[in-house]
Amino acid sequence: MLSRDIGMVVCLLFALSVGRAEAAPVKNEPPYWFDDADDRATVYFLSSDDIPVGAYLAIFGDDFGAGGRVFIGSTEAPVALWSSRRIVVTVPGGASGSITVEPNGGTASAPFPLTIRPGRVFHLSGAAPAGGDGSAARPWNSFATADAGVVAGDFVVIHGGTYNGNASGQYAWDMTKSGAAGNTITWFVAPGEVALVDGATVSKTAVRVDGAWVNVVGLVARGSAYQNIYLNGANSRAIDCEAREGDGAVSTKGQGINISGTGAKALGNYVHDNYSHGFYAYATDMEIAYNYISGSGCCGAPVNYGYGIQLYVVDPGPTYTHARVYRNFVTRSNRSGIVIGQYSDGADVYENIVRGNDERAIIVNYGAVNTRIRNNVFYGNDVDAAGYYEADFDTGTSVEFVNNAVTGPYAVSKATTFVGTVRFAYNDYFGASGWRWNGTVYTTLASWRTATGQDATSITPDPLFRNAAANDFRPAPGSPLIDAGETATCARTPQGAGCDIGAFETASAPANGPSTPQNLRRTDAH
Repeated sequence: MLSRDIGMVVCLLFALSVGRAEAAPVKNEPPYWFDDADDRATVYFLSSDDIPVGAYLAIFGDDFGAGGRVFIGSTEAPVALWSSRRIVVTVPGGASGSITVEPNGGTASAPFPLTIRPGRVFHLSGAAPAGGDGSAARPWNSFATADAGVVAGDFVVIHGGTYNGNASGQYAWDMTKSGAAGNTITWFVAPGEVALVDGATVSKTAVRVDGAWVNVVGLVARGSAYQNIYLNGANSRAIDCEAREGDGAVSTKGQGINISGTGAKALGNYVHDNYSHGFYAYATDMEIAYNYISGSGCCGAPVNYGYGIQLYVVDPGPTYTHARVYRNFVTRSNRSGIVIGQYSDGADVYENIVRGNDERAIIVNYGAVNTRIRNNVFYGNDVDAAGYYEADFDTGTSVEFVNNAVTGPYAVSKATTFVGTVRFAYNDYFGASGWRWNGTVYTTLASWRTATGQDATSITPDPLFRNAAANDFRPAPGSPLIDAGETATCARTPQGAGCDIGAFETASAPANGPSTPQNLRRTDAH
């Protein structure tokens, strides 16, 4: 412990010396975080589901309060950082079992699985002198050295500072080493520090992950001509990162996060103010969840740039299947909030909040097939007042649109080029005066039903959100959304007589009483 403490002091002194030479990097926190309708602590995901003793573990969820205790099995873990949505602990020796969060004065979380396994803990600090061995006392001083030194199961603590790439290179950081299932590699920014990888110093990408089973936790990636973070490795993950200021003025790209690795996951990231799309993704079994995406297509981008989340790949493919897009907040896109596009098959889009985008909340086009859209909130899009529908089904095959809370004058549109099985049911269309089917516009829900046979179980009253102006889209007491949805297609376990319409499920038990964790869908992560 003494050598570790001395090493941390050495790293701090180096960081302070760097700080006198250049401005310290900044990591911005997202202005919104998914919070279910109860007040019980709920764990949504971890920075890694397998981890060695002595490593940092970040726990993400809601209702953690201002402080408390964390247990791994029966062993209490030392807390390094605590907020209402994120806790960082150090894994103590002898610990084994699931994670439990016990907030002060609150209700403890349900246990969340965690595997403690052997592995080494290293340190990386750009302010350290060359020749280090990766220990706390003698950190590696370059990413290339660190990447060359890690093997499956290793954990790297990244210390604060700005990390630049080689001006002649394509990637500032290229994580080439692979972990394995249950034996991942994790790159983790030290609690309370900020590590920024500057993509403006290279020709393409700030952080590229080519290795499989790699976790990237807490980095800031900015200024890239292609994408700020690129998850190319199978089962790689970007967690709690900030991807901002992608610059596509020359490259015509400038994306926030790009995903092509099978099973890759982007969880809890703040993706904002990028020249092109917030996400550009095309991988089988990928997950895009708990992210805040804002300002896509900003900063002088052409008018046809800027989807918040786009699932799409150019010809000739291949087809990518079973993408899951859930619990994201998407706003201020220059175009539509979510696009399910070319070569997508079986995408599941649920429990997202999509509001205030210039065009649609969501569009399914470019031949996407078998899309499911359920339990979302689509609120006040078509900011340009150009007559865009909240949900637009343009070119594709088969969609299910169920349990969604839609607010806006133009509800849904299905073109003649959208074929196959189409089902609209159990939605709430508040403020709508337009539904379009094969080119014909219907001005009432009743006329839409009669002409199309759709939405026989849908409604139109005010959804009575708790506070939409403050982005609180949970149903208030007496909301017509409560228990009004379809249980068979519900995105979570209903807590009352039926599924609630929209992104949140209202508890039937007292808020502090024993209950099943709500809106809890564990990512099959690592």
